[in-house]
Amino acid sequence: MSLPIPASGVNATPPPPAAASAAAAPNAANPMVAAAVQQSNPSEVSSMTKIGSMADLKKKSPKVYNLMMQGIAQNVIKDMQWHANHLKELMRGTTT
Repeated sequence: MSLPIPASGVNATPPPPAAASAAAAPNAANPMVAAAVQQSNPSEVSSMTKIGSMADLKKKSPKVYNLMMQGIAQNVIKDMQWHANHLKELMRGTTT
């Protein structure tokens, strides 16, 4: 998720670090995820496999499911840290 930046750039608040790290989250182009898919169940799972639900993903490719859950958890932690630090700055009055 990316936030629009005003054309003037004045008073623009940068997005939290997790938004920037979304590109680093596991995805189909990530070699680690591709390897996990292949190791999970090579005869059943491919790039053309249709996944209808989280339970379906967990059943068909548990390693990809676990990598995805880890990525989501890391993004939640980063968001929480960013918001906690932002709140501290606001309370100190150091935010522009």
